[in-house]
Amino acid sequence: MRSKKELQCICKSGTTFVYQNATDPSNKSGRQAPRKVSADGEPSQKEGGSFMRNGVIIDEKDNVVVAIHELEAGTDVAYPLPGGGEGHVVTREHIPLFHKIARTDIKRGEKVMKYGEYIGVATADIAAGEHVHTHNCASSDDLKDTDANDVASAASDAISPVAAPKSTRTFRGYRRADGQVGIRNHVLVLPTSICASDTTERIARAVTGCVTFHNQNGCSQVNVDQQLTVDTLAGLAANPNVYAVRRK
Repeated sequence: MRSKKELQCICKSGTTFVYQNATDPSNKSGRQAPRKVSADGEPSQKEGGSFMRNGVIIDEKDNVVVAIHELEAGTDVAYPLPGGGEGHVVTREHIPLFHKIARTDIKRGEKVMKYGEYIGVATADIAAGEHVHTHNCASSDDLKDTDANDVASAASDAISPVAAPKSTRTFRGYRRADGQVGIRNHVLVLPTSICASDTTERIARAVTGCVTFHNQNGCSQVNVDQQLTVDTLAGLAANPNVYAVRRK
């Protein structure tokens, strides 16, 4: 078992940390386990070695860190910086696995950035080290293209939702009679039994635009068992990517 050594660390709170001595010859990795500090303390080691990384960011613009371990309040979160080196933030509360931690102070109405992408706005002032989640961050697709100068007003809308503006985004598709929209325009050759499946597969291979599937049921079925097969076939036929159905 690797030896441990108690070292006095220089912190604002004067906290004493117990961690694996990086200069111990038996320590080949130079890594230490996460440790706790007080919420107002920033650890600074006297001896070499690096903290075990327990958070991650992808882009320098990120103002939240993703926890890659479940973290208790007062845990020093170490994360690699995209340009090299490590960043640190101390949790102010319990952070569930894979949840977000404020990397810096985030003011109400400011953008929340994760993995280099804009994911929403702060609905309250968030201090560095606090849990960032639905209780203090509003997510909205409508805000992704918002100009930085309009973030505050957009945040207000996110906090008190109003009717979303009419979308101007379009895509090429096929509108069906029942209002559904498909992105494909297939003819489905539908086998109602296992006996017909080989035939429908030959048709689908021979005719461009036709699709099918191998039905392993349909023969000698009764009651609920038969109804399940019929419902499945009806669901396939109703798919909006299907233009028409040919029953076999």
